[in-house]
Amino acid sequence: MSVLAVVATGLFVLTTLPSNPLSWLTHYSMSAELTEVADQIGFTDEGLAIFEDTEPELLSDAPFREACVDDSEAGDDGDGSGSTVGCYYGIGDTGRIAIFEPSDDRLADQVAVTAAHEFLHAAYDRLTSGDRDRLDALLDDRWAELPADDPLRGNLEMSAQGHADAMGTEEFAYLGSEIADAGPELEEFYAPYFRDRQAVVAIDAADEAMWAGVDAAYRAALDALDAATDESEVSARRAEVDRLDADYEALITASTPH
Repeated sequence: MSVLAVVATGLFVLTTLPSNPLSWLTHYSMSAELTEVADQIGFTDEGLAIFEDTEPELLSDAPFREACVDDSEAGDDGDGSGSTVGCYYGIGDTGRIAIFEPSDDRLADQVAVTAAHEFLHAAYDRLTSGDRDRLDALLDDRWAELPADDPLRGNLEMSAQGHADAMGTEEFAYLGSEIADAGPELEEFYAPYFRDRQAVVAIDAADEAMWAGVDAAYRAALDALDAATDESEVSARRAEVDRLDADYEALITASTPH
């Protein structure tokens, strides 16, 4: 598979129902790492209270897969596309958040945008049924404005997994964390939770820009290799392509649970 295809489809697909929920019977204290994530997102007091109430955890490969990934439905073909990197499970004020902890510092923005996405599931759960009905209608209208080829449509379908009752919460989470122009009526629903929602969208944009930069560097190295003429230059350019290819594969491995 080409680098571009993986970058375009392999950033993060988020779900709401894990196969084996984590126990929340022990005392919870939010880690320093997640406190930094919460600061980066910029929660209001209300947003932070909800986030802390979900007892979010950063989990490495095996613990994360146990909490969030149903291997019979995972659909991960090994290149990172379609991989789950966060989940929200439970309902109401018993809901919990788990986030995959990548092993590369370049993926810090992935953690933050995943946390914001999963948080929005918790916020949606806490709305009254009347507010959710009004919100769902607004979400459907805004979602209908997205171009047919927008990658978020595919992410939404993968996250909802064909469950109609999951569409509202997934639309709320994707729009809130990845789309800058939500419209004034929808912004009223997001305003209680974020000091500046555009800062959250900027985190997602920075994550996408990082992947685009990796892709651009690799393609530039390929072009330089194609343009090389003498043997020593070809050897040097080939070594650079191999280095960037290995770095890219390592980044994909670091970005998803195994």
